Amino acid sequence: MASIKQKETALLSPAAQAWEAGDMVTARKLASAAVASGATGTAADEAKALLERTRLPPLAWWLAAGVAAAYTALVLLSRTFG
Repeated sequence: MASIKQKETALLSPAAQAWEAGDMVTARKLASAAVASGATGTAADEAKALLERTRLPPLAWWLAAGVAAAYTALVLLSRTFG
């Protein structure tokens, strides 16, 4: 039982350190690996909470899509009338 807890802690500790250092990509990868490895109990809850905290907000996706659509429209208009 202790070895399972140590393994879960070994997976989450680097993820927490990466998050505190500002490296969200590495934190998400390590937290995803912890969830995929079958972490249970508190470790799984912490990993899922870390994944939720580092998730890109849906508004950012909509803004990116709007900017891409506007850029595409400008390129098409400039080629049509330019």
